[in-house]
Amino acid sequence: RLSARAPGMSSQQALPWLPQRRRRVQRAVRLSAWACSLPLAVKLLAASGWREWPRHSALVPGWSGVRPNRTVVTLGPFELDAFIKDPQHWKVALAEKGLSATPAATVSKLEGGNTIFSVSYDSDLSGVVLPKGWEHVRVSAAGNDANFSELDWALDVKGEKGRHVSLTSDDGTLVYDASVGVEVPVGKGLSVRYAVDAKRAAKPFGPKFNPLTSDLQMEALRPDSLRQGAGLQYQSKAGGFKLGVLEPPPSQLSSNRSLDYVAEYKYKGSRRGLWAAPEATIRAAAAGGKPTYGAKVGLQGPFGLFSGLDIKLQEGRPAVTAHGRINMEREVVPGITLSSSTALAAKELLHRATTGERMEIRPLTLGTKADLGTLLPKVAGKGSELAAYTILEPGRTRPAGVGATVKLAGKAMGPVKIEAAGLLDREGRPSGSVKLRASAEGFHARYEGSKSPFGQRQYAELAYRPPRGLQEAVSAVSKFASLGPLDFLGIMSSDSAAFVRMTQSPEDFEGKPRVQVGFQYDFNRGLRVHGEDVLYDTGKDTGGILDETGRPVGHMEHALAQLRASQLQKLSKTEEVGAGQLWLME
Repeated sequence: RLSARAPGMSSQQALPWLPQRRRRVQRAVRLSAWACSLPLAVKLLAASGWREWPRHSALVPGWSGVRPNRTVVTLGPFELDAFIKDPQHWKVALAEKGLSATPAATVSKLEGGNTIFSVSYDSDLSGVVLPKGWEHVRVSAAGNDANFSELDWALDVKGEKGRHVSLTSDDGTLVYDASVGVEVPVGKGLSVRYAVDAKRAAKPFGPKFNPLTSDLQMEALRPDSLRQGAGLQYQSKAGGFKLGVLEPPPSQLSSNRSLDYVAEYKYKGSRRGLWAAPEATIRAAAAGGKPTYGAKVGLQGPFGLFSGLDIKLQEGRPAVTAHGRINMEREVVPGITLSSSTALAAKELLHRATTGERMEIRPLTLGTKADLGTLLPKVAGKGSELAAYTILEPGRTRPAGVGATVKLAGKAMGPVKIEAAGLLDREGRPSGSVKLRASAEGFHARYEGSKSPFGQRQYAELAYRPPRGLQEAVSAVSKFASLGPLDFLGIMSSDSAAFVRMTQSPEDFEGKPRVQVGFQYDFNRGLRVHGEDVLYDTGKDTGGILDETGRPVGHMEHALAQLRASQLQKLSKTEEVGAGQLWLME
């Protein structure tokens, strides 16, 4: 009991009448909290310059009460991720839950310059299922607050049967590469195909287009070139046959050049037992007025064996190539697997050539993998394995590469999990990585380190998550005693922790080790909010914002959006075969 109180008076009503006693309790709680944490803090910070605490303090001038932090808010199927260091270094990203590496939208200011924003969606990297008939959808846009109207944007949509459209703008002009394909069945296994490709390139004095203002004229949609094609396709048990006739590129229409064409027959059998599965392809095609004829025969055998013969005739010159490959993996005894892979090709069999020009032998890779969970079930847990491989090249006395990996989730090791990998390349340069996870009595340790010719990376973190009862007590006391950073714990439902972290990467803090101390939180009462606050940071002044792997946060999404727009701009200027013509020749 804090004090005696009048009958019928609650403790909350009695507290204002006891200011002196409340101050004593506050001082006692503060002294107790800091006394418990002082030994650990001294040990953790002694090696990182704890005497310079005022210089490394993470309190941000001008942002009252705000410390460098990361906050993640779960909004249904999305997560809002905010990184904040100071008014000149921050980033906010919106992503699908579990896909934070590919955010749908970002707004950031990392170098004290302009505020940069980006929007991106890629169905190949998204959990959203597309309607039937759609293969992929990619949308991206990027810009900055200095010139909001000039966007680097791109739209790329691909469907089945050669249907495709890519849109972007180049110097304010709408450019695109679009294709439409139609397939009509006319009989059993027989169908007729038609496709058309349309392109529009940038024009210096053409109509302008801005997707933000929707200022679009019909003249901006007129294609510069059209390329049509038609074909037949027939499928049966004896194989498949296709014939396609293509219109030449627009720049060559006036030269009275003949149409391009492709005719192909393909057969693929099935393997029965140890008998090889035969494959055969016969093809005749013409592009640019130059006919090409070819045939391929192959046998897919057991144990990953394949052999084949390629014959090609172009401009009256025959070429014959024999090739083979092996990709074998076999469990010799329970828990031990051996593997090998290589390939060779004999070229120019009908012409004189030196041995080096005629024979091409790929490196031989030999590997061994041991399932430790099977071999040592009393010691190693499920998923534990040891693997090693070597790469041998013809004409070399020493291996071109040697590597090994190990994954340990040992039963005897308790809560410790270890993964390690090492490689020695052909120049004798070592590289490797180590991952470690351990948990015990509320302490959680994590370490990830890697070393390569490009530099060294390290990420080490030790977090202490107290029991639920102790967290609730600290939350209640912090509300009453006004303990500064601990006040935030009052809204916690569970999973608050203190942490100390060391990171090192070539891109951050001049490659030197960087130490951070703070607390993590996880509030979940209908709306989940989790993240961390950094109270101490040796890289406060010159270090960047770090993500959960210890790497600096950058403008990767903005650069990727610019790259996509640039690629589509180049595609609209070429006479390469479009998606519709490629579909006819599949």
